Amino acid sequence: MTEMKNRVRRSSALLGAAVILAGSLGVASSPAFAAPGDAGTGSITVHKLEKPETADFGVADGTKLDLSIHGDKVKPLVAGFKYCEIQGIDLKTQAGWDALKGLTAVQTVSDDVDVPGYNTINCSQQRMTSAADGTYEFTNLVADKAYVVFESKRATGAVAVAQPAIVTVPYPGKDAVSGDPTWNYHPHIYPKNLMGGQGSTKTADLQGDQLGFDITVPIKPLGDGVTYTEFRIEDALASSVAYKGGKVAIDGQDLTLGTDYTLVAGPPVKMTLTPAGLTKLNAAVGKDLVFRIDVSLVGTGTTENKAQVFINGEKSPTDPEIKEPESEKFFAGVHVLKTGTTIAGDTVNLKGATFELYSVPAATTDCKATGTEVSGAKKVAGSFVSGNDGKTNTVTVAEGTYCAYETVAPAGYKGIAKGAVFNVNAAGAYTTVDNTQMSLGAGDLPALPITGAAGNVLMLGGGALVLATAGILVATRRRKLAEQA
Repeated sequence: MTEMKNRVRRSSALLGAAVILAGSLGVASSPAFAAPGDAGTGSITVHKLEKPETADFGVADGTKLDLSIHGDKVKPLVAGFKYCEIQGIDLKTQAGWDALKGLTAVQTVSDDVDVPGYNTINCSQQRMTSAADGTYEFTNLVADKAYVVFESKRATGAVAVAQPAIVTVPYPGKDAVSGDPTWNYHPHIYPKNLMGGQGSTKTADLQGDQLGFDITVPIKPLGDGVTYTEFRIEDALASSVAYKGGKVAIDGQDLTLGTDYTLVAGPPVKMTLTPAGLTKLNAAVGKDLVFRIDVSLVGTGTTENKAQVFINGEKSPTDPEIKEPESEKFFAGVHVLKTGTTIAGDTVNLKGATFELYSVPAATTDCKATGTEVSGAKKVAGSFVSGNDGKTNTVTVAEGTYCAYETVAPAGYKGIAKGAVFNVNAAGAYTTVDNTQMSLGAGDLPALPITGAAGNVLMLGGGALVLATAGILVATRRRKLAEQA
């Protein structure tokens, strides 16, 4: 069943301009091989695909392309298509082929198309392409006619309809096997859509207790006469992180918050370009827009995250995201345990010690005296002071290697000369830093005088004097007794 239309159409808004398949068909104006006119019917097969990021799939010459060689670069789309016959072009005559030179079509609304100077008749009903391979075949088309095929229902996520195509039945081409010139009564066309946010990426910058996400969106051309009228990025952050702030840059130049874009903390975090920002976006086709989101780490988690890009009312069908194995881990509850060894050899928990924490390269084995002496070290924010249980306050940091530096030792205990290296690979990870109690035996204190030392000396001296006097007296008495005898 077809819908009959017979009216001259005038272009009122240029949403897409058709070109004759594979060029102007100038070669067909005076065909060097068998002329059409055998009547009969033909077909036109539509292959609806997402526009590839790199090279195209082949020459658009009406033949069926082997898409299997392109692997996962081939992404079929579901979209609606119609065709109309262009009245007054009879391809059984040379004048009909001559009329195709420079012929164009413009799509004024999603389900209507104009071919300036000609009526369009016998328009088909809308047909949807297959989700499996993006194809639909219009069959039983009267031969020796020119048709305009156009996208009447845009594919989900597409920012604009594909360019209409003017296709002839038959179409001059080459035999698929021999390569000899032939007339193709069953041409194939490959209209493609640029998808909103196509080629967008997301990366994470995680070091120590700092995490930022960069969402990069290529600023693609949207098609003839189509500009960016809406641009928005949304990001539903995980519960393990908390939004701190964000910024936007186009081609490396920072935009102005409030003037060029707005930011809503959410959830979700939402960045929307203002009219002023859209003007800068439209002037930077071929460049990149980067939206940076900075967050605080508030619990154990990973950097897995997905953003959504919205362009001109359409959500990108492929979201920029970070997933395993690219994601990184971070853990809560990381701390330092402060202990002390007493003179008696007992281990006790100590309060009042102050530490600094640095993330360091994974290969680090020597923390040196300070964090600034270790190449690649980055200080973790916050102050870490041990409490009555010897534990410092905790922090959430990235999986990796760290150095703990004691900046203030507990009173009565020796400080440590170097930082303590440890690894964070689970929630609650910690390192123990032990101090030794100061003691006299280790030379930590000045020596005390021996208790009672001066008295002992005096007593010894006095005793010797008494003994000496007694001896003299005894000797004198014996001499006198001897004289008397």
